[in-house]
This record gives sequence, structure tokens and C-alpha cells, in this order.
Amino acid sequence: QVPQVTYATNTGSSSTLDITVRAVPEATIVIADDVLVPGRGTTVTITFDKDIDPSTFTLADISIMVGGVATPGAGVLSNLVQDPVTQEWTATFTPDESARGKQIDLVIADGSFTSTAGVAGIGDEDDTRVNIRPTLDLDVDSGSISYVGGGILRGQAIAVITTIAGL
Repeated sequence: QVPQVTYATNTGSSSTLDITVRAVPEATIVIADDVLVPGRGTTVTITFDKDIDPSTFTLADISIMVGGVATPGAGVLSNLVQDPVTQEWTATFTPDESARGKQIDLVIADGSFTSTAGVAGIGDEDDTRVNIRPTLDLDVDSGSISYVGGGILRGQAIAVITTIAGL
């Protein structure tokens, strides 16, 4: 039901004001992985709390930011797909080598999409980090091995195989 407000005018007569209330759609964006590796894609999920006009939302509405600056070369967004039943969309984000060691923010700007009623929406953002280049140092004199950096995700293992000449 649309609210009505009755008020008195300066002339002493009364009048009615009809007010239309339209819900504002809000987006939520979530990057599946907390740490990314250049060249490996991750799933990005975008959920809208109201029905949106699908023609008003595209991959171009998601900005790739590094240090608060739009940096489209830091990665590629692809494969935007809308679930036909829900207001959930998915895409793939693949960071570029240039993003190594940096925080990436994926941002949906306010007003970049509209509801089916034509109301401009409220955006959202999520961030992730891109691993630094890993290094593995072997000190032959001391027999020590040191590993520095990313590239290995939690739960993964690395194998180090060495051959020492003369043994």
C-alpha cells in the first residue's frame, strides 16, 4: 500500500500527497579465494537482494582496482553468468603477473545497475591479495634450504629434488 499524507495548506483547505516508496537494490560481491596466483582464475559471486534488470549489469560494471586506482591490466574478468532462478551471478577473475604482491579490489559502483522498477542500486567491493613470486634457496655449504614467498596455497606441498655431482 502506498502511504498517503494529508496536510493543511496556507489557505486552510487540506490536500493529499501520495508517496511512492521503491526498494533500492543492493549488490554483494565475494571473491572465493583470499590469496590468488597470477594466471589462475577464481570465482567471483555477485548477489543482488532485489530483482535487477539484467540488461543493466555487465562485466564492465565491475572495476579492478589496485591501490584505489582503476587498473584493468591487473587481471581479467570473464564468464559472467546469471543464475536463472536466483539473483546470483558468477564470473571468473584471473590476476595478471603485474598484480603480484598487490591487493586487488573488485568494485561494483553505486548506480551501475538498476532494479526491474528502474531504481539505481548500491554497489559493493571485496579484496584479495596476489602472491609474491616464490623463491627457493639452497645453500650447498651448509645444506640449508629456505623458501620465501607465495605460489603455494595452504594444503599444497612442494617437492625439492636435488642431485649433487660427485656423490
